[in-house]
Amino acid sequence: MQIDNLPDCPCCGGEAEYIETMYGAGMLLSASIRCRDCDLHIEHRGVAGKIADTRAKVIAAWSCRVPKNKLCLIVSQYYYSRYCFLAVYNPDTFRAQAMACVAALEDYKRPQGDPRSINYGDLSDEWYRKGARRYNVNDSGDIYFVMGDSVDELLPEIRDYYQSAERERHLDRRKGTAKKIALHHQASVVYGIVKSIFNLI
Repeated sequence: MQIDNLPDCPCCGGEAEYIETMYGAGMLLSASIRCRDCDLHIEHRGVAGKIADTRAKVIAAWSCRVPKNKLCLIVSQYYYSRYCFLAVYNPDTFRAQAMACVAALEDYKRPQGDPRSINYGDLSDEWYRKGARRYNVNDSGDIYFVMGDSVDELLPEIRDYYQSAERERHLDRRKGTAKKIALHHQASVVYGIVKSIFNLI
């Protein structure tokens, strides 16, 4: 499998290569990233049923080897709909990136012609605290930035968000909710916005 936009080797700057290997009747998966020049590598193993988790872990581990890069969970919510993205970010540029992401998502989620100024929530001058564990923005659908040290730390939160979305979807009896979500929270559009600003893994 080809993984695009892998950060170069933090040791020598060489090009990184992603490799997946199956062991024994497809029961165990090894996912590794290796530098083609100096042979620096990182490997994770997991059961075949959790290939996505294993892949995410090794990509996050490699990306976080790059100086200053950290891991962040980005959540976009609109009514019961939620989308989660894992991103690698630089603390020196995080706030500017997050504010750009918020502005683009709010513009998409709000009704056309909404006259309100952009709401930056915890990212605003009044509330921003560098190094916080979490930043919340409450607007036409919420946006969360949850900082973490590893994929393992953030995966339970991702599962909780999607379980909440499924539970709320079954309980929502309001007419027109699904239509509003289709208009203002399409997965492909939200993904495109976040991907244009953050380095997703």
